[in-house]
Amino acid sequence: MIKIEDVSFTYPVTQKKAINHLQFEIEKGEIFGFLGSSGAGKTTTQRLIIGLLKGYKGHIHVMGKERSQWGNDRALLCDFRGLFDFIW
Repeated sequence: MIKIEDVSFTYPVTQKKAINHLQFEIEKGEIFGFLGSSGAGKTTTQRLIIGLLKGYKGHIHVMGKERSQWGNDRALLCDFRGLFDFIW
């Protein structure tokens, strides 16, 4: 369902590295939570997954499709409801 492979992201303006070589996979029906201290990259990771941030290195697959190739498909930009319906 969601597969993150060796993802790194640096904010372009500040050059702050927010994510460095992140990897995980969430299978259909699995419950997953982001835990970490402030500044650990939780929100940045979620923004990359839903497409609010671009310019990452590595691979993000959502429902089997590379996130960078979703183009103008804005289904995930609004919220996760469509994704949750698909997963369950």
